[in-house]
Amino acid sequence: METTVNLSIAKTLMYIPFVAGWLWVCEYLHLNCELMILLMVTMCFDFVAGWYKSIVFEVPITLKRLVLGFYSKVMTFIILLMLGVITAAVDIQYPTIVEGLGFKQYISGVILVMILSEAYSVYGNIQAARTGEEVKEIDFISMFIRGVRKNLAKFLKED
Repeated sequence: METTVNLSIAKTLMYIPFVAGWLWVCEYLHLNCELMILLMVTMCFDFVAGWYKSIVFEVPITLKRLVLGFYSKVMTFIILLMLGVITAAVDIQYPTIVEGLGFKQYISGVILVMILSEAYSVYGNIQAARTGEEVKEIDFISMFIRGVRKNLAKFLKED
């Protein structure tokens, strides 16, 4: 019994360098660490809520589905990391796009939209499990990207 507890503690402690490294990279790229942590937490809630919905709807939970879901969440963080690298590079050359707004604020906006999207997904999964009916999905990310594209088009036409 004691060996099992020690192994469990050791496995938990192995994640500390990973999380610390992730936060260091976020800080180095000037990404908003608090928003990244909130995104990670909402993604974990979404993972659990999706699992709960699968149990209620009697959809078989396979290792393949779990791994694909996990990898899709990891890929989201990799995309944000790449946006952070691009932002760090572009921010050196062009510190502001519009008066008072730089690329860092746009990246924070993207992270906020992703948090909102994940939170809505959690709500949809729990509501579907409670009522037995699927909730209509709203794609906040596409709406946000369309808004950014319109604003950038306006900005470019002004010059």
